[in-house]
Amino acid sequence: MKTFQSMHKAHPLLFGGLEKKRWLTVVFLALVALTIGIMTWHLPLIGDDYYYLYVFSDGVADLDNELHSFYDLIASVVDHFLVVNGRFFVHLVYQFIDAILGKWCFNLLNPLFFVAYILLIVRYAVGRLSFPAIVVTVSLIMLMPIFKHFYLWMAGSINYLWASVIVFIFLIQYDRRGGRRICSSSWKILLLSFVAGSLHEGITVPIAVGLFAVSFSKLRKLRHAESLWMLVAFTVGAFICGLFTVHRAVHDDLDLQEMIDMRINQWTDIVGSLHLFYIMLVIVLVGLFFNRKQVIAVIRSNMEWVIVILTTLAVVFLAGIWYKRTAYMIEIGSLILTLRLLFSFKINRG
Repeated sequence: MKTFQSMHKAHPLLFGGLEKKRWLTVVFLALVALTIGIMTWHLPLIGDDYYYLYVFSDGVADLDNELHSFYDLIASVVDHFLVVNGRFFVHLVYQFIDAILGKWCFNLLNPLFFVAYILLIVRYAVGRLSFPAIVVTVSLIMLMPIFKHFYLWMAGSINYLWASVIVFIFLIQYDRRGGRRICSSSWKILLLSFVAGSLHEGITVPIAVGLFAVSFSKLRKLRHAESLWMLVAFTVGAFICGLFTVHRAVHDDLDLQEMIDMRINQWTDIVGSLHLFYIMLVIVLVGLFFNRKQVIAVIRSNMEWVIVILTTLAVVFLAGIWYKRTAYMIEIGSLILTLRLLFSFKINRG
């Protein structure tokens, strides 16, 4: 018991809501971590993992110039930021681990990030770390399309899994600080908010749009609230990251018909790549049959995540940047809605 009490005190963000059956929860998470660790260990370096061993110049890895020093790292990441995309902090961590520390470091850290990811999602979506919620969350995440790309491959995992851990820390803190006034000591949480927003535009831009959309009517009332300025810092980071990435989506060489054909093909790919989205829709339809009022209430109280899903779909279609990894926020938004529907649902026995 003392062990769990010390866990609560040391890491209240992760373990503060841990309920009964604690040993069962810990054993289950240990098995999950072990499984992810083994899968990560056996997955070799793939694609970008090789290119990031070298210094980037004009947006291309210079295969004659291996990255060895911190100076090389900064020069490479700055070039990547200016030419390729705006994920400065993510690529700083990625290239530091890939080129300087080595894959063994990633192999050790990735299972820990995965467990933190599960705990943070459950804490954010459900509000308590119940064993059933943890099992359901792990099971649903295992159904994600191209699971290996999001959670095991070094490039994909650091860009999506690791970045999402920081984003969910921001989201939990954002919800907690709704009533606090901005003050001189708020700079730390504002810095965290900016860094979280700038990690990955595909994750953070839809979230920023969703949060601002539901907060718009209250902006005047919240002008002195710490949460509003956290959202501003997060949004600034997200759109800086997005602006340095958007040029990749331009297709100047395509005529109108080719552009239309490309969009149709993209939407065809989307239909076959979404899993959690369809599970969420089935749960909504079933829920409407048993307790219509409660399902509608849950959806209305989570409109930011509905907007996240719609924003991601709109960006994918309008910008023409569809590939399977862009389904990530559609699936994560669906996961959040699914958990909130399942763990708040009561059958109306009429």
